[in-house]
Amino acid sequence: VSSIVNVHNVLIWGSESPHEYRETQRDSPKVNVWCGLTHDRVMEPFFFYR
Repeated sequence: VSSIVNVHNVLIWGSESPHEYRETQRDSPKVNVWCGLTHDRVMEPFFFYR
């Protein structure tokens, strides 16, 4: 598991199409967060600690 976040995988809808991305160092590489989304609700975030 890498400690670099690839923000190119994140989709952001806007009026213009950005043609750049940047990789940044994570603040805490020992925590992952998962959150589920459906059409009518948001599941609670789940935290996974290492």
